[in-house]
Amino acid sequence: MALLDGLSEIDWSSFHHAYGPASDVPGLLRGLARADQAPEEVITAATRDNKSVASHLRSQLWGNVFHQGTRWGVTAQVVPFLYELLRDGPTDTESRHFLLDYLHHLACGYPTDLFPRQVEIAPLIEDAAKTEAMNPPPSVVRGDVFGEPDVDDDPAIDWSEHASVIWERDCYLAVEQGLADVLPLLADADELLARRAAALVASFPRVTSTTVPALWAQVASGAPGRRGPPLLALAQLGADVREAVHVVLDSSEAIEGLYAAAAEVLSRGEAASIFSWARLADVDPTLSPLVCPFADTVGSLVLLCLEKSSESFQATAIDQLIELLISDHEKSHLAAGLLRMIFKSAPSALSVQPWSPLQGDALMAIIDHGDWRASGETWSSALDATLRRYQLPTKREALRQLVLKQST
Repeated sequence: MALLDGLSEIDWSSFHHAYGPASDVPGLLRGLARADQAPEEVITAATRDNKSVASHLRSQLWGNVFHQGTRWGVTAQVVPFLYELLRDGPTDTESRHFLLDYLHHLACGYPTDLFPRQVEIAPLIEDAAKTEAMNPPPSVVRGDVFGEPDVDDDPAIDWSEHASVIWERDCYLAVEQGLADVLPLLADADELLARRAAALVASFPRVTSTTVPALWAQVASGAPGRRGPPLLALAQLGADVREAVHVVLDSSEAIEGLYAAAAEVLSRGEAASIFSWARLADVDPTLSPLVCPFADTVGSLVLLCLEKSSESFQATAIDQLIELLISDHEKSHLAAGLLRMIFKSAPSALSVQPWSPLQGDALMAIIDHGDWRASGETWSSALDATLRRYQLPTKREALRQLVLKQST
């Protein structure tokens, strides 16, 4: 069978995505395989917007099949074809990265926000079964929750509130079923692609009999720069990584040692070795903005680790995060994390009297280097919510004046 021939075996118009019947999906998928097979309207729109056809296709799929994190009736149907493209489709870097990243999102929603936790699949399966026991109309299961009701529909049931658990379960299971196609990519020559593969594999704890040996094999290969991410994936899957971490920590590859340190800290918390803590407290700030498929950026990964540090290590951890905040372009998580570290479980920042010089320094770093609009308001919902949690001003200048007042 030729690439994507199976698309013709599905009645795509009977399934729905965010914008209605999914009859456009097969054309988008064929376009991913070969840009010259993309629908004419996509080529026209890409030309109009001065974008590549491939980029426009990816945007379309993000917008309709995975709309703002919502899976739909059609979404699980797409997964096997994404795997087919990953195995036998385009070999350019952007396409391969998109396919892995997209599969991860379809299975887990926003996986970098979830990390180091994983989807709790057992309750999701249970909730989906309960919804199915309510006998939803077939059209609802296929994604048409806002269309004309079937004759036997119960008007008292708002299916838009129930059907999503079925779609999320089906997507997770579909991606889980195809993970064998991801395992060879753990050793791919493209290091970032290999990291994406490790992060995807680490999100599925039910299939460790297959995935854990593949991850350990990559660690055992001794390939410079390639052992840290599999170690982090193993730690996320609950494996004991202590001995391997202490070997990899000494790697001359800075990013590899950092991933190894994160693996031990995320699996052992305060009980991690001083060597791992020291590695995380001495990260080159230029590494902070680098993509981390586990936690968005390297800086965000370091933050997640340093938030687990002991009281005696807090000052060092905060100093490190201030340095990273200054250099990282994804500042929102770092800024919110700094606030959590300096005020912890305090009911409000103002209940902490007096503020220490370190707390003042951290707040000034957030004021000077956080995500702020020209109007002086935060860009980031994470930072905004954390400022409100500690009853701090959400306007930049108001926060600055408060810090100056508390410092006098």
